[in-house]
Amino acid sequence: MLWPERIIPYHQIVKVEAQSYRPIRDYGGWGVRGIAPVIAFNVSGNRGVLLSLSNGQYLMIGSQRADQLAAALQPGVASAHSS
Repeated sequence: MLWPERIIPYHQIVKVEAQSYRPIRDYGGWGVRGIAPVIAFNVSGNRGVLLSLSNGQYLMIGSQRADQLAAALQPGVASAHSS
């Protein structure tokens, strides 16, 4: 396996937000980038979903369909926090 698998349970996600970003300026380019507490996984483009985690970290996931990705994550996050 090239990259270790990382699973983030819904209950650890505090906020989900689709947004535009500047890969070079904000994260130093494309790929797996950033310095804790902010890490980005991006390949191309300038749209993604920013996850705010309960441990104070932030994870930007690049996506050509950021709004749809955020909408798909929202129900799981809401359900995890309502129980």
